[in-house]
Amino acid sequence: MKKRHINLAKHIILMQLYNNKLKINGFASLVGVIILSIVVLSVVVMGSILSIDSNRFNKNSNDSIFVSGVLRSCVENSLDKLKADTNYSGNETFLLDNVTCNILTISGTGNTNRVLKVSAVATNTGSTYSVVKKAQIDINTINPYYILNSWQEVADFY
Repeated sequence: MKKRHINLAKHIILMQLYNNKLKINGFASLVGVIILSIVVLSVVVMGSILSIDSNRFNKNSNDSIFVSGVLRSCVENSLDKLKADTNYSGNETFLLDNVTCNILTISGTGNTNRVLKVSAVATNTGSTYSVVKKAQIDINTINPYYILNSWQEVADFY
């Protein structure tokens, strides 16, 4: 009978150890699942943030390219006016494709050695940023055809 009690006691002790081990393993598994969920959620959130920033960068980049194209059109418009009338002095602002073109005073007189300064400004109504592009064109000769010394997109006029 003593042997039976010892076996029963061993059995009870083993059962308690087994139950405690299951409880510990269950808790460890639960903690592991929670940690894994946090990591996955963090990756998803970071991916979303990067995607939004990438879209914003692409929009700004596309706006910049668009305004550069409009700036070229503004310059060509001004050159055409200057070619038609060498007394054209600039000092003009007009809207082209929802971009404001500013033609500053054209320096120099006559057919040679003129400097044309043009800016194009696009303000995004849905945001707080605007895109500004500026070009300075040094003209050697206007008629019978243009000879340009330089056509530069500049940060500011010199």
